[in-house]
Amino acid sequence: MSSLGPTLGAIEIGAIFSTLFFGISTMQAYNYYRDYPKDRLTLKVLVIGIWSLELLHSALLWHTIYSLTVTFYGEPQHFESPPQTFYFTLLLSALITVIVQFFFCDRIRVFSGKALFPLICCAMSVLFFTGTLASVVLLYIKNSLVVVNTHRWLLTAIFIVTTVTDVAIAISMCYSLGRVRNSEFPKTRNIVDTLIIWCIESAVAKSVASVLQLVLFETNANALWWMIFLLPKASLFSNSMLAALNDRNRLFNGATEDPPPFITFNSNSTQTPSRPSRNVVIQMTRMTETRIDDRDDSMETKAEIEALNMKNAAECR
Repeated sequence: MSSLGPTLGAIEIGAIFSTLFFGISTMQAYNYYRDYPKDRLTLKVLVIGIWSLELLHSALLWHTIYSLTVTFYGEPQHFESPPQTFYFTLLLSALITVIVQFFFCDRIRVFSGKALFPLICCAMSVLFFTGTLASVVLLYIKNSLVVVNTHRWLLTAIFIVTTVTDVAIAISMCYSLGRVRNSEFPKTRNIVDTLIIWCIESAVAKSVASVLQLVLFETNANALWWMIFLLPKASLFSNSMLAALNDRNRLFNGATEDPPPFITFNSNSTQTPSRPSRNVVIQMTRMTETRIDDRDDSMETKAEIEALNMKNAAECR
């Protein structure tokens, strides 16, 4: 590995993107604790735990870059034998990915009311983490990126499993939400449509990154260009989870007074809006008709929420 571009350059680009996404995660974590102070404790612990793992991930990654560019300056042999903190960076990335996938698998269980498919997705996530752990152990023992070539089949299997798992989770969530969409109430359908679009966009972003990573790895594993997509993956996953938590206010603002239980992530939680709500009176010639329509819409929405509450009470609790 004589050229620095496909080695150190690829790692630095991946670290820059990872740090950028970590900054976004930090902002999202702050917004979460500000807007949802009454969420259940497990969700709060999950958010701070993911953020802490990301912080450690970024610290270890930049320690690797500092070691390669400063501590071992002028010693190109260390590009094939990077600091061992680099291997723990890969392990942390896999751990964050699995935690986020478990989170969305639990959402599928709540949406669908069934546990079989979420369990299959969880099993695939565990398989991905086990493979990553095995590869990190090999890298740690050999302390050389030569393992990438000698155990190329293992890395290929890891990349394929995580890509398939992401796509399966996205399809299952869209299908489960599509069942809820079969409602006669337009506001519920609009909310579900927004959720489905978000699921598709999130899945496309993660799947494209995974596919590009796999293609670059299979094309030339010695060149570490695939690291550009591997290193930021942890932050990309955590951002998708935090976005799902933080979008609740935006989704239901103006639609319902309180979000329905199938999307609150906590049947007992209430959300604090970023600014105090106020009543708005619109003066118009058909004031009576408008108020009646608004009341009807409100009654329809509340009826739908109550039906969904009865259907999903056990899962949400």
